[in-house]
Amino acid sequence: MGALIGFAIAGGIIILIIAASAFIPRVDCSDTFLYYEGKVEFIFDGDTIQVEGCKIRLPLVDTPEKGEPGYEEATNFTASLCQKGSTVLVDQDNLQPHDKYHRILAKVICSDKDLSVELVKSGHAKISKQYCDTSEFADESWTGCE
Repeated sequence: MGALIGFAIAGGIIILIIAASAFIPRVDCSDTFLYYEGKVEFIFDGDTIQVEGCKIRLPLVDTPEKGEPGYEEATNFTASLCQKGSTVLVDQDNLQPHDKYHRILAKVICSDKDLSVELVKSGHAKISKQYCDTSEFADESWTGCE
């Protein structure tokens, strides 16, 4: 009987360790010059996703916030292109690595497509030109930055 209790306790500890590890970032989210592949864990809205424990915000684009017209459509568009569990490429913006909310500002490539470009082309996002002077990606043709 004592051995069974010992196994049950040990099994419970292992389960807790495995469950806790799901919340530990596999990437140092406070780092800069990040360039990594990771799995999509959550879609917050059209321009913000979570990859490998890090909250990623797309630079130079803006999608509607919760409660605004187009929010559901933009969020669903991102969720369909960057499906939960899929592997994406994250390329942090070297000129503005984080925003004021400590999210990583990065280009995200899903299914070989730049999520920012696809959001703009589909009409789900607008370009935020006020960041043209502070983004590494401002010289890309889709941004309209000059």
